[in-house]
Amino acid sequence: MPQPDARFIVLEGLDGAGTTTQAAKLLGHCTRRGVPGFLTNEPTSGPIGAFIRRLLLSKEPAPDGSPYRAPESSMALLFAADSLAH
Repeated sequence: MPQPDARFIVLEGLDGAGTTTQAAKLLGHCTRRGVPGFLTNEPTSGPIGAFIRRLLLSKEPAPDGSPYRAPESSMALLFAADSLAH
């Protein structure tokens, strides 16, 4: 059960914007001051997140030879499922 004074800090940014670096620095800062915490991210490293990453990084073409892109609605549902499992 969450502690009454617990905080959930979210850092948003585009891929490559440095959010992972800044999150790690923030966690280090908090840890040095005795404030416990942990890092997490989405898509997660779980099975749904791993599937999302494979889809996003896939170079496999669609049957018509064009670059494969999953439908936006499908991706939205996958991200929602990953977040729910998270």
